[in-house]
Parts: sequence; C-alpha cells; structure tokens
Amino acid sequence: MLINNIKNFMINLMKNDPAWEQLFHAHGWPFTADHIAKMSENDFQQALLNTSLSVNRSIPGFEDFAVDSNTMVTSGSLCHSLLYHACASPNVTEINGTELTMFPAWRDLDVMENYIFSLESLTIDAIAEKARKLLQISSNVALELAVVVYAVEYRPGADTPHKKHADICLSRTGISRVGNKQPHYKGKERSFVLFSDGDAAHDIRALPCRYVPFIAVQSIGRPQIFGPMRSTGSDRARSFWVPIHKLFSGTQCIENLNLDLQWDMRHFNQKLAKFATYLREHGHSNLTDKELTSPPYVFEKGIANWANAIEWGEGVLFPSAQPLVKEATQQNNPVTFTSPPMPSKGFYNANSPTLSLKLFRGRSCPEYVHIRQKQNPAQDINLLPDVVDIANAGNYEALHYLDFSGDGWVKCEVSDRNTGVEIHYKNQPIDVISAFSIVAAPDFFPYVNQRQLYEWWLDAPKLAAEGKLPQWWVDLIDQQRWKRLWVGSPSPLSDERCAPNVQMPDAPFSIDDDTITAIVFVPRATEATITQESKPVSRFSYLPDAASDTFFPGWDVSYDEVKIENQNRKHLATYGLGSPFPEDAKLCAALSTFWPAASPDTNRTFFKVASRGGTVCPMTDEEMGIPSGTNAWDGVMGPHVVAEDAQGITVNYPDYPHADYTRNAIDNQFSVANVHKVTGGEYQDRILAMQRCYRALDEVRDIPGEYTYHLHIFSFTQVDATDAELKQAQSDTNGVLQGPVYRFKIFADRELLENGDIIDNVEGPEMVGNHHRALYRTQYWWTIFVGDGPVLMKLKLGDGSSKTGAWTSYEF
Repeated sequence: MLINNIKNFMINLMKNDPAWEQLFHAHGWPFTADHIAKMSENDFQQALLNTSLSVNRSIPGFEDFAVDSNTMVTSGSLCHSLLYHACASPNVTEINGTELTMFPAWRDLDVMENYIFSLESLTIDAIAEKARKLLQISSNVALELAVVVYAVEYRPGADTPHKKHADICLSRTGISRVGNKQPHYKGKERSFVLFSDGDAAHDIRALPCRYVPFIAVQSIGRPQIFGPMRSTGSDRARSFWVPIHKLFSGTQCIENLNLDLQWDMRHFNQKLAKFATYLREHGHSNLTDKELTSPPYVFEKGIANWANAIEWGEGVLFPSAQPLVKEATQQNNPVTFTSPPMPSKGFYNANSPTLSLKLFRGRSCPEYVHIRQKQNPAQDINLLPDVVDIANAGNYEALHYLDFSGDGWVKCEVSDRNTGVEIHYKNQPIDVISAFSIVAAPDFFPYVNQRQLYEWWLDAPKLAAEGKLPQWWVDLIDQQRWKRLWVGSPSPLSDERCAPNVQMPDAPFSIDDDTITAIVFVPRATEATITQESKPVSRFSYLPDAASDTFFPGWDVSYDEVKIENQNRKHLATYGLGSPFPEDAKLCAALSTFWPAASPDTNRTFFKVASRGGTVCPMTDEEMGIPSGTNAWDGVMGPHVVAEDAQGITVNYPDYPHADYTRNAIDNQFSVANVHKVTGGEYQDRILAMQRCYRALDEVRDIPGEYTYHLHIFSFTQVDATDAELKQAQSDTNGVLQGPVYRFKIFADRELLENGDIIDNVEGPEMVGNHHRALYRTQYWWTIFVGDGPVLMKLKLGDGSSKTGAWTSYEF
C-alpha cells in the first residue's frame, strides 16, 4: 500500500535529519517519528488528511506554498499538500534558513505523487467528469481523453505559468543533456548537477529528464485555468493537452483497474544522414538511401537509457555517459566524405575552416560540419598555417565525427492487468500521446534560465517607465542600447508554437501538433491566489523554458520544413545543429550579439571574429583559463598580457581560425569547473556591466566610425572591496561601488589623444605557437570598474613616459 511507503519515508526522513521534524512541527504538525511509527496506516492517513496546520509562511521556502492549504496532504493536489511541497521545493531549508542534511530523491517524490492522486479514488468516467468541470466543458461536447506523457517539475511560484504559488509544471517536451560522466543528484536542488564536488576538471555530468504519464484532455489555451506559460492571444485558437490525473502501476490509481505501465523510448541522431543527402543533392556523394539508414549516418544506440526505476522512480531518462565527440566508424573503418570547395553551389565561404552550408527555409541538415581532419593520408590541417585556404579549396577526404545528441519520443502504454488490454473510455481505447524528447548538448550555464533572462530583458523598459530603475539603466534603454543587445530576442523554447520532428523513423507526431513545447499546470476548481513573492530557483531545469528557441541554426534544437499538401510546414529537429555540436558552439559563442541564448560568449576570446557585434555577457579570465592556462571552458586559453613596458603592453590572443572546438572535445579539454557556478543574477549583472562599460567608452572617447568590435577586452574579473586598485580608484574619485564590482581592461583599434588626434593603437598580428596564437601590441589601454555606483575609468599611457591617466568618475 502506498500509505505504508509514505509512512516509512517520513519516519526515515525525520529520524535521519531531525531538522525535518522541527520543520513540520513549526507548521503545526504535532507528531514525531516515534508517534508515526506507532500509528496504524489508517490513523496515519487520517492525520495527514485532517490535521489542521498553522502554516508559517515566514519560514524559508514556504512563502509561496498555496494559501488555501492547511493540511499535510490534500487529495489529488500536489501544490496543496504541505508534505509534498516541503519535499519537492528546492527553496525549503531548516527553520533558521540553514541547509537540510537529508533530502528526498526523485523516487520519493514519485511515490508521494502516486499516493496523493490515489486518494481521489476515481474511475475513468469520474476522471472525465472532473476534467469537464475543471475546464467548464459543456456536457454536449465530446471529451477527447488520452494517455499523455509529460516532463514534470515542481517549481517555486515565480517559475510557474500563473506565478502565484509553487506548483507542478508540465510540458510535452523534455530536454536532457549529454555528458561524459554519469548523472549526479543533488538533494538540495531536488535535481541533477552538471558538475559535482570532487569531479575532475574536465568531467561534464549528463543531465536527466523525468517523465510522467497523465490522463489528459484537449482544450484551447486558458491561462487562468491551466496555462500555457506566457500565453499569447493565438493560444485561444490552439489545442493543448491538459493533465488531469497521474497514472501509475497497480490497483490504487484508477478504481476497478489494475494498471500496468509499459515505458518505451526511441532517440535518433540523423545528422550524418541529412548531411550526406545534402552532399548527394549537390553532386558530392553517391551514397544510397539504404546506406543512409544505418549507423553511423542514423543511429539510436548510445544516446539515452532508462534509469533504474527502483532507485530513481519510473520514467527517468538518463543520457548515456559518452565522450562528447567520437570519430565515426563503420565496421571499424573511418567514415569520410569529400569536402566541397567553398564557395561553391550550396556552400559559402565563412572564412573559417568549417564547412558552411548555404541553407534556406529551415535547417535540413547541419549548417556547420568539421572538416579539419584529412584522411588518406591522415593529416590534421589545423596544424598548418594556411588552414582556411586548404578548407576553402576542399576536394579532400575529411573524417566524420559523431556526437550523442538527438531527438525522439517517450511513450507510456497503459493497460489493465485484469483484462490484458489497454484502458478504455466510452468503450473505446484511449489514445497514447508521446512526449518529444530532446537530448541536447551540454548547458554550460545550467543555473541561467532562458525564460528568466528573456523576461528580465523585456520587463526593463516597463520598470524604467515606472521609475524603478537607476538613471544609468534608463539611459541604456532610451539610447536603444537595451533593444539592440541581441540581434534577435532571447525567447525560450516554451514560447515556440511548432510541431516536433516528424522526419524521424516511425515518428508518432503530427505536423499539426504545434503546442508540444508549451508549459502548463494541473487545473484546479478555483483560481489560484497570489502568495508572497518567491525567488526563482537556481538549478538545472529540463523543461523548455530553460532552453533557447530556434534561431540560425540554434543551440538546443533547430528547425526544418516539410512539404505537406503544397505547403511548407515548420517542425523542430536537432539534425540542423552542427556536426558535431562543438562546431555550432564555437560560432554561436563567438557571435555573441547575434546568438540570443544564455550560452558562453567568447567574443572577447579572439582579437577578431566574423561579427560586427561586441561582447554581451563577458566571461571571466578564470573561465577562459587565465592565468593558469587550464580549465578554460572551451579548452582555449583566452587573451593575456605577456609583456609590459613603458611603451605599452603585448597581449597574446588565440587565433580564431585555428581554434578547433571539435578537437578540444575529442581531447577532453572542455571544462565546466568554473562556468557551471554562474547564476542567472550574475549573468544579468555581467550584461549590465558590459553595457555600462561600452557606453562610458563611447561617451568619453567619441571616435567616429567606432563600433564595439573595435574594442578588445583583454581582461575581465570580479573584484572584492579589498582590491588595491579598486581602493585607489575610489579614493581618487570619492566614488563608492557596491554589490558585485567588475574590472575591465580594454584597448581599442584607435585611440583619442588629449590634443584631439586619433591614432592607430594596435600593432600586429605576430603569429606564434604554430600559428595557433598571435601577439598584438598596444600603446593605450583602459582600466574600468563597474558596480552599483559610478563608472570609474583610467587610461594607461604607454608613450614612453610611464604616465598613467587619472582615475575619473562618470555617472554612466
């Protein structure tokens, strides 16, 4: 019986960490672990359901517990059950705010959910009637019921669709992420982490996704009743699957039935097949359709597996721990292709040794493909100084590489053990609707949520109009700097209204299913009441609002089009991303202002990239492997000063064309040891600091024809109040900086002198390190401090006099 599982769970939790017992007592729960142990199952259940609590919402984590709740368990409602909220919310701590020492695992939450839904004791017909009442569907309108699989996550109120209290959030799309090491659960976050204490510097943990089946019904969008999150007017004309009742095995889920749940999933990596098809269409391949249906062109093995249900609960998908990138082989032989010239028909010259495909109307295959490893004979052309010219000339055999990303589906078939057939409603079998499962590349900033970033950016002009922002921020908005922060808006994938990949083998999806990435909540009989404001949580999320929307091509997922009835219909697909994924990572990270995602921004890593934008969110020296030369997030040590004298400084930069992210992935050089710690708040602080820095330089220097790409950030660090240079700057200007304070060191291609002359300020490049790095010499450079307060600036003069400009304070 489920009640016995709950009883044993509570006893174990309270005995092994007495803080839980104190926490429950603080809300009016009078029973100790010893009391519970002596109770019968019936008495314990009655205590859970009927003991009236005095919920103390001043205790951390309970600010956003639903206000119309005062029992440990409420039949059929997770968000109204204090026991579930305490166990599932990552914001819950001890009474005094210190961290608990024992935490529920996903399997515990799974059992608790089953118990809470079992208390309703509903038949299939009763579930349908409940749905009709909740959604206000007339009795003369036929209900469409289905077994629908959702990715499920319990969230603080600030991260729910209604933003009123903590609640269970569901989407028919889940996003897990590849890694080179097995997943690691962190109880405090009630989730998994990208990097764990004790991990080696180059370990990247795979990140799972939890799926749950529900009886669901279809309805048009109804934001106040079930969602979706960030609903728009067009959602009133779209159909959404609305979760009503969780399904689980056994006799306690639905009255008169003994349910048996059979899980299934399939995932595909189609990148090489799609790419080979494109090559064939442009006269560069003669592979047959049959050859393109077998590995490595299309493969399923090695992408994802089910986690042990006894350990983790049912429906938990673990991406397979694999090397991030591997050489493609077939029968132990390398798999190659003839690299076409660039430019030529179907291909363009990106001035980078990456094959760049000229794709229109979606991404029918990877836009960027690695071509640096020649075969027959084997040669790494990246070791040659003219790597770009060789790549552009093409007509050589290049080695294919694999990553283990992909997309697919998760399905759960539900039958009655009593009859051996699927469950029915109105004498008809209930349809099974699969979830869309994306196994994406690593998220280097797992604590930076795409939707939170987007809403922060969108909300700023409104807050400025209401007088709630400092003047310098208002100025950024008035000068259109805020609007131009990204070329495209950084919208989350949950905002997308697009079908899933319908071009997978045996795909169970319809091109008309355009709400599959939406996030909804379980409807309730009364409208939710607003609780106290809760803080968004910093943790990895596998729901689509934590992922970026499709772009050109994309970071988490791309899109393609398929012709149906003479119409081009859009759908999501991962095969439009780079082959392998580091090819996208390099280009997207360097083109920071073009790519509107919460992803690494390496625009400042290189002296020059093929972008007319500057840095959006600078990465610190430490995150770029400076000064140690180790643990750079991408395996590429960033710019650093190698010489300084009275005439100026010499800065060593990596050469953009020779930076080979795919080779770095193969050599296990990627590292999240530093970047994984960045929170959403810090990410936003860095963006603001960067914009203030750019504005200050524009205002003070005013050099005609200068853009942000003419400015080179050769150092970026966060400093504390004890930093000697910061203390000197504040002393000289009588300025005081609070909060996070950042130090920028920047030089420009040209500099404005005191007499009004504008001079060239850079000598170089001088290629070093087998052309993989270059030296640049500069005479004038700026040191700038940005924090909560004025901008403090100083120009260093490398004119032979060793003079240093005075620290100056500006209210920019």
